[in-house]
Amino acid sequence: MSYERGYERVGCIGCPMASRNRRIKEFRMYQTYKAAYLRAFEKMLEVKKRKGIKTTWKDGEEVFNWWVRADYNPAQMTMFDE
Repeated sequence: MSYERGYERVGCIGCPMASRNRRIKEFRMYQTYKAAYLRAFEKMLEVKKRKGIKTTWKDGEEVFNWWVRADYNPAQMTMFDE
Protein backbone atom coordinates (compact mmCIF):
# COMPACT_ATOMS: atom_id res chain seq x y z
CA MET A 1 0.00 0.00 0.00
CA SER A 2 1.12 3.51 -0.53
CA TYR A 3 0.15 7.12 -0.24
CA GLU A 4 -0.57 7.10 -3.99
CA ARG A 5 -3.67 5.00 -3.25
CA GLY A 6 -5.14 7.75 -1.09
CA TYR A 7 -4.07 6.54 2.34
CA GLU A 8 -3.13 9.01 5.04
CA ARG A 9 -0.64 6.62 6.55
CA VAL A 10 1.11 3.49 5.43
CA GLY A 11 1.11 0.50 7.76
CA CYS A 12 0.65 -3.23 7.90
CA ILE A 13 -2.30 -4.76 6.08
CA GLY A 14 -4.86 -5.83 8.66
CA CYS A 15 -3.27 -3.75 11.41
CA PRO A 16 -5.28 -3.99 14.64
CA MET A 17 -4.69 -0.27 15.14
CA ALA A 18 -6.63 0.50 11.94
CA SER A 19 -10.40 0.83 11.91
CA ARG A 20 -12.55 -2.21 11.24
CA ASN A 21 -13.71 -0.72 7.92
CA ARG A 22 -10.14 -0.15 6.84
CA ARG A 23 -9.15 -3.74 7.68
CA ILE A 24 -12.14 -5.06 5.70
CA LYS A 25 -11.26 -2.85 2.72
CA GLU A 26 -7.58 -3.89 2.82
CA PHE A 27 -8.34 -7.60 2.86
CA ARG A 28 -10.77 -7.19 -0.05
CA MET A 29 -8.05 -5.40 -2.01
CA TYR A 30 -5.22 -7.77 -1.03
CA GLN A 31 -6.56 -11.31 -1.21
CA THR A 32 -3.07 -12.82 -1.00
CA TYR A 33 -2.60 -11.26 2.43
CA LYS A 34 -5.99 -12.54 3.53
CA ALA A 35 -4.98 -16.05 2.48
CA ALA A 36 -1.73 -15.70 4.44
CA TYR A 37 -3.62 -14.63 7.57
CA LEU A 38 -6.00 -17.58 7.18
CA ARG A 39 -3.08 -20.02 6.87
CA ALA A 40 -1.38 -18.51 9.92
CA PHE A 41 -4.56 -18.77 11.99
CA GLU A 42 -5.07 -22.39 10.91
CA LYS A 43 -1.49 -23.21 11.95
CA MET A 44 -2.05 -21.49 15.30
CA LEU A 45 -5.12 -23.63 15.93
CA GLU A 46 -3.25 -26.80 14.92
CA VAL A 47 -0.51 -26.02 17.45
CA LYS A 48 -3.05 -25.28 20.18
CA LYS A 49 -4.80 -28.58 19.49
CA ARG A 50 -1.52 -30.50 19.45
CA LYS A 51 -0.52 -28.97 22.80
CA GLY A 52 -3.93 -29.59 24.34
CA ILE A 53 -4.71 -25.88 24.69
CA LYS A 54 -8.45 -25.28 24.68
CA THR A 55 -9.93 -22.72 22.34
CA THR A 56 -13.39 -21.66 21.27
CA TRP A 57 -12.25 -21.12 17.66
CA LYS A 58 -13.47 -23.73 15.18
CA ASP A 59 -11.24 -22.78 12.25
CA GLY A 60 -8.98 -20.11 10.79
CA GLU A 61 -11.91 -18.34 9.15
CA GLU A 62 -13.52 -17.79 12.53
CA VAL A 63 -10.30 -16.34 13.96
CA PHE A 64 -9.93 -14.15 10.89
CA ASN A 65 -13.46 -12.79 11.28
CA TRP A 66 -12.72 -11.94 14.91
CA TRP A 67 -9.46 -10.25 13.89
CA VAL A 68 -11.08 -8.12 11.21
CA ARG A 69 -14.36 -7.33 12.91
CA ALA A 70 -13.07 -7.08 16.51
CA ASP A 71 -16.58 -7.93 17.78
CA TYR A 72 -16.96 -11.42 16.39
CA ASN A 73 -16.61 -13.54 19.53
CA PRO A 74 -19.20 -12.51 22.14
CA ALA A 75 -17.66 -14.93 24.65
CA GLN A 76 -14.34 -13.09 24.58
CA MET A 77 -13.31 -11.60 27.89
CA THR A 78 -12.65 -7.89 27.98
CA MET A 79 -10.53 -5.87 30.37
CA PHE A 80 -13.75 -4.83 32.16
CA ASP A 81 -14.87 -8.41 32.91
CA GLU A 82 -14.36 -9.77 36.39
